[in-house]
Amino acid sequence: MSIDEHDEATLSAFADGENVGADELARALTTPGGRDALIDFVRLRERFSGDDAAPSETFYARMRPVLVARPPTTNRWRGWAAATAAAVVILALAGFALVWRQSGAIQPTPPRPDRVIAFESGTEWNGVLNGGD
Repeated sequence: MSIDEHDEATLSAFADGENVGADELARALTTPGGRDALIDFVRLRERFSGDDAAPSETFYARMRPVLVARPPTTNRWRGWAAATAAAVVILALAGFALVWRQSGAIQPTPPRPDRVIAFESGTEWNGVLNGGD
């Protein structure tokens, strides 16, 4: 039988210096594999406890100009750029509509008919609809 998750979490917390109950620790240590798990946690902690990896001063010196806040004047240019882009879009749409209207795609009046067909009641077509006498 191997150690269960609860006992493993108890041993890990103990190795990390957290407060754990004495009864829980005793139970976790008496389970098969409990002692070995605690030794593994202590070895891991020992292996990585001396790792104080942090960026060097050279890194900070290189990154400082990049991370400095930009002056607020750049936001003013963004507003002008957005307004200019909106004006260009509106002018382009107006020009397109003007060209489309002048090309004949939009006709202000309906087209004149080439011929007129008149249907009169009592003629031959009326019988065809009623069964074809």
